[in-house]
Amino acid sequence: MKRRVALALGLLSSLLWLGVAAADEPKAAPAPAPSTAPAPIVIKDANASPMTIYGGACDSCQPSCGGGGGLQAGIGFYYIQPHFETNPAYTVSREAPDGTTQIRQSDFDYDYEFAPIIWVGFSNCDGLGVRARYWWYDNNASTVIVNDGTVTLDSAAPLGLQNTSSGTGDLLLSATDLQIKVWDLEVTQAAKVWGWDLLLAGGLRYAHISQSYVHVELPTLGNTLVDAISSGHNFKGIGPSAAAELRRDLGIGLTLYGAARASILFG
Repeated sequence: MKRRVALALGLLSSLLWLGVAAADEPKAAPAPAPSTAPAPIVIKDANASPMTIYGGACDSCQPSCGGGGGLQAGIGFYYIQPHFETNPAYTVSREAPDGTTQIRQSDFDYDYEFAPIIWVGFSNCDGLGVRARYWWYDNNASTVIVNDGTVTLDSAAPLGLQNTSSGTGDLLLSATDLQIKVWDLEVTQAAKVWGWDLLLAGGLRYAHISQSYVHVELPTLGNTLVDAISSGHNFKGIGPSAAAELRRDLGIGLTLYGAARASILFG
């Protein structure tokens, strides 16, 4: 009996020792949670449009970068009305009641006329390129007057020669023709500035300007003598030229466009 009690007590003490040992065994520390860096604060302005020049951070030949390299060509027109400080067709002289002579000059009056323009150019992906332009203009004006016998009509005198009419019923025709031809050869640089497409150009301009003058007097009936004057002059010049063009896409199939050019010609 005593042996059984002793054996039971020994077995119980062994179990208690195992339980204590199991309780005292250290546990593995939990793995630390991965640290997360705070996201950077980004402030955006939806209305801001930074200035970008072709050849920026990305390959500007890509469509997403607005690349414009390659061959370009186009056609257009100007709508021009020439103005002169003086461009006489004829002069009218009459004697006033007080005995003085009154002289009035009548100038040619040009209408508006279209002037076609064509251009072709090439630029690389950085917007640097070359361009050739050509435009021409042809306009004329004329006037007809009949002498009523109370005035004296004088033609212009472009060559120092002048026709005079003082007869009643004389018919006088004066006409002029103006022609302009302009060639431009220039270097261009394209850029994008705050949503606008800017093009700067500089180079040489060559121009040919010619103007003619014709005056014909048809005398009264019975007089077969016809008086006529014909003359003309030309100007050919070359010199530096600079230009700036600005475009803005309005997003509705329309583009806002403006241009300015200055040239100095020597000839």
